Amino acid sequence: MIGLVIYLIGGVSPQFKPTIEWLILFRLVLGAGGGILMPISESLIYDYYEEKERT
Repeated sequence: MIGLVIYLIGGVSPQFKPTIEWLILFRLVLGAGGGILMPISESLIYDYYEEKERT
């Protein structure tokens, strides 16, 4: 849930800040949220599916 909240903040917040510095900062936050979510989704696939279903 923390990764999803970080991803949400990084994705929505740039709409409210007019400068490029803020946009870059929130894109970094978005990348951090994505970096948290991706390994979790891959581990869920590994846990719930068998060999042929994983591919």
